Amino acid sequence: MSQVEQWIKLGVPIVISIAYKPGQLPGSPIPSSDGHLLVIRGFTRNGDVITNDPAAASDATVQITYSCSILQKLWLDASNGTVYVIYPENWQAPLMDRFSSW
Repeated sequence: MSQVEQWIKLGVPIVISIAYKPGQLPGSPIPSSDGHLLVIRGFTRNGDVITNDPAAASDATVQITYSCSILQKLWLDASNGTVYVIYPENWQAPLMDRFSSW
């Protein structure tokens, strides 16, 4: 998740792939999913993850904050940390871990 934070600091939202069973993701608008994409858009001061969750009932409720530790576990267990990074050509990319991770 620390690598995701680097992209967020540069203004690039990150899409992660997760899966979860009933009760595993408190605050989710759907009870479970065999495969779900979330857009990470930021982090709270205490480290929780601010997302845009497309499963939300409306645009007004799309921003959902999840516990970082819970979300990270679901993300790593479901997809081994799969992310989608989409950013404009010539956009600054994080320098840390760039040769080992992206």
